[in-house]
Amino acid sequence: EIDPKTGSTNYLYNLSDYGSAFYSSLRYTPTGDLTVAVCTGDSASRIKILIIDQTSHKITYQYTSSIEPMLLQVSNTEPAMLLYAGMYDDAYLNFSSDGSMIASDAKEVVNGYISAIIWGADGQTIYNNGFMNEATGIWRLKLPFQSNTQPQNYIPSCDTLPWVMASDTAGNMFAVCSSSPYSISKYDKSSKLLWKAPVTQ
Repeated sequence: EIDPKTGSTNYLYNLSDYGSAFYSSLRYTPTGDLTVAVCTGDSASRIKILIIDQTSHKITYQYTSSIEPMLLQVSNTEPAMLLYAGMYDDAYLNFSSDGSMIASDAKEVVNGYISAIIWGADGQTIYNNGFMNEATGIWRLKLPFQSNTQPQNYIPSCDTLPWVMASDTAGNMFAVCSSSPYSISKYDKSSKLLWKAPVTQ
């Protein structure tokens, strides 16, 4: 934990009992604690999702998911959900109503139709660029989802695999969808093309 003003280290978390490397990005829970996946290997059974109290620095929750949690996110839904994505599936656990902890009766819900490439900046959308099947479209999944919720086809096709994608809080999508030349396109939440600009050096 680093002080952004001074660059000095406030606290060093030793998670060696749980793994030797981070498996995904650090995220904040609704109450400001840390959540991260730590691994001892590249299979789901060797990865733990941890929630760490930022005041006491103690681990308050640990979970081994049924899929590899390659990406972590906390949704803006009510109740909030701890979302994670493997290569072929997305899954989630519900937070308690006050957002302080995973609900005591929460069960992992796996959705087998989409593998998240990015989480929307609005915290309520998942986007996929066809990584699983080499497709050239972009799919969107609105949250909260249930098991086997089918995604919507957001952008039917691009001229190239849209590897680079980003979104804003208004629901707009930015993606590299053209390769001759490479161009960045902006789409609104209804998938209408707003503008397209070539990438120049």
